[in-house]
Amino acid sequence: AALKAGVGARDPARPIIHEIPFDSDRKAMSVVVRGPGETILMYTKGAPEEILSKCVSERRKSGTPVPRRPSHSRAR
Repeated sequence: AALKAGVGARDPARPIIHEIPFDSDRKAMSVVVRGPGETILMYTKGAPEEILSKCVSERRKSGTPVPRRPSHSRAR
């Protein structure tokens, strides 16, 4: 999943600063990395319904972020 997102396992430009292992209650795992400048990024993978339940916005094809509607909360 990380490679598909353009994130290498050991990218020196994005050092891993924290890992949250998979948890069956959380149904996800995460890696926290230091991005460009002082940016801190978290990459998470897991069950679609869990990931989508945390989303508050989505990006349109144009790249414009818009609030997520409750009808979009179910994984397809």
